[in-house]
Formats: sequence, structure tokens, C-alpha cells
Amino acid sequence: MNLEAKLSKREAEVAEILAFTMDRSAAADKLCISEGTLSAHSYRIYEKLQINTKAELVIWWFMKKLGVRKEQIPYFKLVPVLILCFGILSEKEMICRRRLRVDRMARVEIKITA
Repeated sequence: MNLEAKLSKREAEVAEILAFTMDRSAAADKLCISEGTLSAHSYRIYEKLQINTKAELVIWWFMKKLGVRKEQIPYFKLVPVLILCFGILSEKEMICRRRLRVDRMARVEIKITA
């Protein structure tokens, strides 16, 4: 992963949309470009950043937004693991929150009908 790579303004926009859109056709629609153009953009972005997967693109995006440089991280290779673990933990927390909301709604319905 090349954290020093410079992307153009449009490439940065495409990278962000690619990182957080599940479907390539949806990403192309958001950017108002064809899927072929999106593929060309993503190929150039992946080449510049020296990455191979969407997960690496997401990690690169977070590190750029946080202003992290490679020299600041003693265990640079572990950063993807930390970010992925954070994502997993926050996802579980969201599931718990959803369950609490459902439980609260059920309690409210019981009180109203009783």
C-alpha cells in the first residue's frame, strides 16, 4: 500500500465511492459514468495505491482521512487487522442496538394494548 500516492480530485472521489458502495453499477450511477469508465478509473487507482482488494482501498481511505503516515505506525502491517476488527466490533454493537430498539418497541406495544 502506497500512502504517499497522489490521486487527482476525481480519482479520490471515485476511490471513496468505490470503497463504500457494494455494487459497481450503483457506484457508476452515483458518479454518472459507465461501468467501463469506472473500471478504468479503479484500475488506475489500484495501480497508484499499489493495492489489490477493496478492503485495502477502504483501509487506505481511513488512513488518509485520519492523516496517518506510514512512519507513524511501528507495526504498519497490522493496521488492516485493527481496522477490520474495529469494523466487526462496531457491526456487533449495531446489531445489539437494533435488538434493544425492537425490545423497546415490543414493550410499548404491550403497554398500549394492556
